Amino acid sequence: TYKLTRDTSKKALKNKILFILIENHYLQKGVSERSFFKNILTTGLYGKIKHGDKVFIGTFDWYRSNKYLFLLNNSPLDDENQIISLINNISSPAPLQNKQVGADIYFALDETLKFLSQLKDSLPKNILLLSDDFPNIAGQKTVDEIRTESIKSDIPIYAIGYNVGADRYSQITQNEICQPTNGVYFSSKTNDRNVCSKKIAEFVALFNRSSAAV
Repeated sequence: TYKLTRDTSKKALKNKILFILIENHYLQKGVSERSFFKNILTTGLYGKIKHGDKVFIGTFDWYRSNKYLFLLNNSPLDDENQIISLINNISSPAPLQNKQVGADIYFALDETLKFLSQLKDSLPKNILLLSDDFPNIAGQKTVDEIRTESIKSDIPIYAIGYNVGADRYSQITQNEICQPTNGVYFSSKTNDRNVCSKKIAEFVALFNRSSAAV
């Protein structure tokens, strides 16, 4: 009952909108995660962005300056070098007093979905989430709300998980967010960068096929 149904009666579209949403934690745990995400993105995206694509990049960890999502580019990009440069320049955000381990993943997804929904554009929209799947357990945004908004907006959520042993939450991302919204989830038990970068390349190919469907 959760599956999306794309309108395939529209004229074939050769391009896509891709929002890359990256967890960027300020605690020490963020050092290895940030390095992992930057590496697999710059490798996996290489040669995969087409002229006319519209790529946005945003980061998140906690509620800062009255928001969760921080856009790295206000205007969409299709220049691979610019996209990779933005990713490579991501650095640790400022420390916060609250020392809870999780990040506000669901709130960040909510703001990303709202941002994409407000774009007046007929290109198919996709979210690629990179996180450790471990949410801020004090957060009030629910998985049901994210799934419902994703389906309503016809915006699939794909995800690459950084394995921190949070199996319960990775299963939630896979089974309750990605799969029901026509997205795909992947995580390597050993956080193998080569395997995960190849998976990102596969995801982008899926985006391309979806945008060219007739």
